[in-house]
Amino acid sequence: MDEKYITFKLLVCRSIAALRRSRNIHQRDVAKVIGIAQASYSRREMGRSHYSIVNLMSITKLFEIDVPHFFLMVQAIEKELKKINVYIEDEDKIKDKKQLGFEQLDNLIGVFLMTRDINTTHPT
Repeated sequence: MDEKYITFKLLVCRSIAALRRSRNIHQRDVAKVIGIAQASYSRREMGRSHYSIVNLMSITKLFEIDVPHFFLMVQAIEKELKKINVYIEDEDKIKDKKQLGFEQLDNLIGVFLMTRDINTTHPT
């Protein structure tokens, strides 16, 4: 398999989107919790805008997972991605490299979430 790349920001954003969907929570509900419009929240999930630490704390609380556990989950997803030659790269260096598509990334994160109990165990 050819090497493909994503940014860490995109991995975090799409992981949040996958967690939200796995808990049957709507974008508008998360947007309301963090005090922004649904359209602004959608841009965050797509990786077009950043989450603040305060936003991330509110979101993980809504998802009933703490921030450190969330980042352990993201780290475990990154480890799984490396097994299939998908690597994290800086945003300014990724432009000229082959990137993993959203749908593929979402599918991989979804499989990860379905195969692990992220609520009660270490995600690796």
